[in-house]
Amino acid sequence: MPRERGILDCGVSYERLRKATAEAAYIVEQYGEVYAPIFDRLYAELQKAESEAAPRDRAQRFLDAYTMDGGLKAIR
Repeated sequence: MPRERGILDCGVSYERLRKATAEAAYIVEQYGEVYAPIFDRLYAELQKAESEAAPRDRAQRFLDAYTMDGGLKAIR
């Protein structure tokens, strides 16, 4: 059975994983390296999810990040 688009094998959406990773990074910065293992695990899962994504999904995420930096203007 194909899984729903954007839902990872663990049942968490890509966006939710990305947000959790960002929050964990903030916690490590604010409260110290004792929380680094949590960040490391989330970051590894995020990288795995990105590498396993369909090419079109990877391209869309890249363009989303690129245009946030004003990059789309450079393309046109």
